[in-house]
Amino acid sequence: MVLSGLCETPDWLQAKIIEADGSPVDWEIGWVEKHELRTNASSEYKAGLLWDIDGEDDFTTQEKAFLKEAALMVLKQYPNCMRITSGYRSGHKLGHYYVTCTAKNGLLPFFNIWFSEDDIKSGKGFSASYPSK
Repeated sequence: MVLSGLCETPDWLQAKIIEADGSPVDWEIGWVEKHELRTNASSEYKAGLLWDIDGEDDFTTQEKAFLKEAALMVLKQYPNCMRITSGYRSGHKLGHYYVTCTAKNGLLPFFNIWFSEDDIKSGKGFSASYPSK
């Protein structure tokens, strides 16, 4: 999220959320400890990976590393994938995952890219799935 600072103390910043998942918002105002803030975007964020994979509780450390690697590969290999805002594991196929891309072309608002760890290791690639209208 992107914040706009309103007031500060030596250890805290009062801020308003003005951007979430790459889109402008007009959200809450609150206090945040300064040590929790970044003043510049990470390389992953700049590449389009807006999903905070490290903050997810449902994945192991190994899964988080794998998902981050796969998400960055999706951003490189799918020119229509502007940013990734979420993802999860398949409820039907063990060992399969997906990430959700926001589309660049605007024809579809988003689409999912499915993959497994074997797909990534073997170089097989990804498969896209689009929302039904």
